Amino acid sequence: MTTQEWMTAAIWAITPTLLVGVIFVFVFRAVLRADRSERHARAEAEAVERARFEREYGSAPHSADASARADASARGDGAGDAPADRPDGAHRLV
Repeated sequence: MTTQEWMTAAIWAITPTLLVGVIFVFVFRAVLRADRSERHARAEAEAVERARFEREYGSAPHSADASARADASARGDGAGDAPADRPDGAHRLV
């Protein structure tokens, strides 16, 4: 096998992997951009709804459970993160 044949075989061997990698990068990039756009749109919608609520009722809604969780999170003691305290049963990963 000559050097040219060897290089041609090597290029043909690596081409599918490179193409799949490039396609993966573009798909993953599109997914991340879509997620960022969705989060931005949701934040805008929530801001509009919060402003409407404050206009109609005077202040933003606060639940006692959410306040307790926010206080515990600010302290960093992890209180309120137990699965029994969370309605979805999720665990804190951090």
